[in-house]
Amino acid sequence: MRELAVFGINHSYREANSCVDALANDSPVSVGDLHIYSYSSSFIATLLYADLIGIAYPRIVNAYFN
Repeated sequence: MRELAVFGINHSYREANSCVDALANDSPVSVGDLHIYSYSSSFIATLLYADLIGIAYPRIVNAYFN
């Protein structure tokens, strides 16, 4: 990243990208950083449809107060 002229890092909560979160939790343990699915899982289709029609998933935060 030091060699790039322009770069940025942004954090996205898992609720903001539920498809990536679901794939990360579903993926088998594999060697390397790349895993290619040969088909689309039904749970991904459900999440994509929910995103398409505007369903939002709330972020649940455990509050700790002193």
